[in-house]
Amino acid sequence: MRIESFRELSEDIMDRPARLAGVRMVAVDGPAGSGKTSFADRLAAAFVRGVAVAVLHADDLYDGWQHPTGFDARLREWIVEPWRTGRPAAYRVYDWHAGEFGAEWVRLPRPDVLIVEGVSTGGRRWRNLLSHLVYVEAESRLRLERGLARDGRELLPHLLRWREDESEYFAADRTAARADLVVDGAPEVEHDREREFVVARG
Repeated sequence: MRIESFRELSEDIMDRPARLAGVRMVAVDGPAGSGKTSFADRLAAAFVRGVAVAVLHADDLYDGWQHPTGFDARLREWIVEPWRTGRPAAYRVYDWHAGEFGAEWVRLPRPDVLIVEGVSTGGRRWRNLLSHLVYVEAESRLRLERGLARDGRELLPHLLRWREDESEYFAADRTAARADLVVDGAPEVEHDREREFVVARG
């Protein structure tokens, strides 16, 4: 276990080849409630001025409580294929309260770095596009507590089913074993959380 800085990670990412139409695609993967969103946002803020960075949340692309891979078709159709073919990319954000996608299309200009954050974003099916894969982990009970605090206790049945699905998925995909970095999403080691993170493995 060691402490690294987000700036160092950003420099490592920029040293790697861009595999998606000139874009360095970075996956921040891991189970629900592990701390992926916070990690992705802090990483995005660490890149030097002049590097265009976008963060895309898988939660915006799910059509409700789907399987953890349920965003795949929309990510390919709305983002990946347009960039590959030189077309502009745009996506619609899922409204979890309304239970449907919003009518407005959100344009996503092609950045230097795209950080895709969410469960299964680092799956084998994306490996030919990824420049870097980060897997964020945390203890199971803490992840459940975080999920309930975020989503509300009334969604416990959905969350429990999701946790079963993601456990089966991660066991089959072996995402953590393939990750460039495995990050502790709930470290007890003292560090500057805005600028540093704790590496569990990698």
